Amino acid sequence: MFKILLFLIPSLVQASTFSNETELSFISSGGNTKTSTYNLKTSSTFESDKLWQLGLGGHYLLTTSEVENENNETITQESARNWSIFLKPEKNLNKRLSLFSQVQYEGNKLAGYLQRDNYDIGGKYYFTNIDKEKFFIELGYRYTSERQYNLETRETKNKYLNKSRLYTEYKNSLDKTLSYKFWIEYLPNFTQEEDYIIKAEPSLSILFNNIFSMKLAYQAVYDNEPISSENEYLDYTYTTSLIIKL
Repeated sequence: MFKILLFLIPSLVQASTFSNETELSFISSGGNTKTSTYNLKTSSTFESDKLWQLGLGGHYLLTTSEVENENNETITQESARNWSIFLKPEKNLNKRLSLFSQVQYEGNKLAGYLQRDNYDIGGKYYFTNIDKEKFFIELGYRYTSERQYNLETRETKNKYLNKSRLYTEYKNSLDKTLSYKFWIEYLPNFTQEEDYIIKAEPSLSILFNNIFSMKLAYQAVYDNEPISSENEYLDYTYTTSLIIKL
């Protein structure tokens, strides 16, 4: 897989264009309930002669709250923490079709895994690819190495899984200041057929100027077979973020 990545990664020295989109959000509450939420998400794209693309990015989300323990002491407790980073080279075959490879590392202890390493290879097809409207689908194979954490027993174990990945995204600009996007990802598991994951996110963006905009989003992650009974089937997050585009 790493050899495939090295073959697909173009020379960044020859990159003709660069773009970046970064989301920032912070929520703090006080009084009866003291909580703090930090959310950072960034994605960069390098493009060379419209033939090669290299995507690089990740996210980090942390929510903490102040609670009293059995000794009436105020302590800070985490109620959410997850992260991810990815590297995605892509080779354009024509205006509609491209091949890609991706390495992604992610972690979410409260969801039952300390680290999950995903290695993807597949193809992308654009139904529409203009500035106002983009609609594409990705289909590929995924190999996952997962270090699981059982919240009940506090035990860890490693799992190696063969999966498929189906992802589709639609984005439309209603006017110069308002746009919406919806994406959904389906991850069937060939190693454990009863275990599959579905992710989805609708979002709305309001443009302030060429650099700043605001994004409202709801992301849901459904795991059909949680790692332990302490884990929920559905994780979801509402976010209001400031977006910076370069």
